Amino acid sequence: MSDRVDFTLLDRFGFYYGMIDNDLMLHFENDAVYDFLSVKPDLLNIHLTDLFNETIGLEHEVQKVVTGEKQEFSIRNINRVNEYEIFFNLYFLNRNYKGYPAVVVIKNVTNEVLFYHSLQQSRNEIQLLQHELLDKNYELDKINIGLEAKVSERTKQYQESSDLR
Repeated sequence: MSDRVDFTLLDRFGFYYGMIDNDLMLHFENDAVYDFLSVKPDLLNIHLTDLFNETIGLEHEVQKVVTGEKQEFSIRNINRVNEYEIFFNLYFLNRNYKGYPAVVVIKNVTNEVLFYHSLQQSRNEIQLLQHELLDKNYELDKINIGLEAKVSERTKQYQESSDLR
């Protein structure tokens, strides 16, 4: 299978990858990740924290993956808003690939997160409508009790006036 097909499949399923060296410099083989992250592709070799500021303070964890002390490390549900809103997960894997000690995998989870948010919003709207319906039913019950009392009172008054004749 050619690299072009590999990249097409990875892009199709929302996966992007790059290699990490011992100095935590990232090396990507294609520009698709830059398009996804909405950054300039002239950054061929960039430090991990410059591209993924979410890793600031976690460099030691990534370094453990690079050195083999740890097999993997992940940061999930990263949210960014550039040209548009995206959500992604970062996976750092201790896999020697093309001479680099580790690999970073970026998984686009935007559609899943937006679907979940939409589903949650629908659930919230349904709960709100249920509460409104319960309130309306309570109000209707009160009105019905009042009407029943009036009908009972009128019926009693009618019977009393009928008895007087």
